[in-house]
Amino acid sequence: MVYRTPQEKMLIVHTHKYFFAEAQQRLDPLGRAVCERVAKSLAVSESMVARVLAAYNVHGEEAFAVPPAKRGCPPRSEVENYREFIT
Repeated sequence: MVYRTPQEKMLIVHTHKYFFAEAQQRLDPLGRAVCERVAKSLAVSESMVARVLAAYNVHGEEAFAVPPAKRGCPPRSEVENYREFIT
């Protein structure tokens, strides 16, 4: 399974919005489905487009937020470094 970055997922969402607006104006002469057009233009599967859009519809852009680079507790305060001088 190929994992997509948050930027790639947002590209899928924006491309879907573009093709959906075209479909509402009936600008596609072949009358293809929007998900099919997105999948062909970005070289991804239609199921990938469906999964990304489902996550976007439920959670919005928060679903594609980049997690913080560091894990664990934040660094200790500067006061603890001076504890030995105070006592």
